[in-house]
Amino acid sequence: AEERKRREEAKREDECPGYGDVKIGKKGHGGVAGPQAPPRRAFVASLPDITGMIAKHMTVGAWEEWFVEAAMSVLLATPPNGLTIFFQTDVKKDGTWTDKSHLIHTAAKRCREGSRS
Repeated sequence: AEERKRREEAKREDECPGYGDVKIGKKGHGGVAGPQAPPRRAFVASLPDITGMIAKHMTVGAWEEWFVEAAMSVLLATPPNGLTIFFQTDVKKDGTWTDKSHLIHTAAKRCREGSRS
């Protein structure tokens, strides 16, 4: 199993030089694992919606804050002349519509302002 995982990682690195995963910690803080993101590279990110976090017993408000922090981690890992694409769909939970693009804009605004939370 370890050998297979190592081969898959090596193949991914060959296909996508500079590949790295953004690891998200408890408070949403994260960073690039693996090689530092080289200039002019891109990230494609898809963050889980609240249905993927129910097992963690998160409220909608807590999930929204986690989502913003996770999006900030991806944006902050993007090189200055790089590109990040978020692939997200909106979600409706208990009759409440959540616009994930708004949450990503909130993350971008906080990155510009240099603040978290």
